[in-house]
Amino acid sequence: TSLLFSYNFYFAGNEAGKLYISPYFKYRFGEFTEVVNTNTVTTSMNGASIGLIGGYRWNYNNFAFGPFAGIGRGFNQTVNDRFSAVEFKAGFNVGYRF
Repeated sequence: TSLLFSYNFYFAGNEAGKLYISPYFKYRFGEFTEVVNTNTVTTSMNGASIGLIGGYRWNYNNFAFGPFAGIGRGFNQTVNDRFSAVEFKAGFNVGYRF
C-alpha cells in the first residue's frame, strides 16, 4: 500500500490536450513475505521515494485520458537490497473532469 503526493504542471498544448510533468513523493508501507529454503522471510516495505512522471492529457466532453511514464528512486536500504532502488512506471489514465 502507498500514498502518492504529486502536482501536474501543464504546458505545450491547447484545451483539447497538453503535455505535463509531475514531480512526486511516495510513501510505501506494509510487508512482503516470501519462503526461502523452507524459511519464511518478511521484508518491511516502509520507505519513501521521489520521482518524476511525464505524459499527455486529452480532454473530450469532460473526460480526460492519456498515457504517462515515470521514474522514481526509493530511499529504504532494506527494500533496495531486496528489490531495485529505481522504479519505472507507465500506464494510461482515464478520468472525469468536474
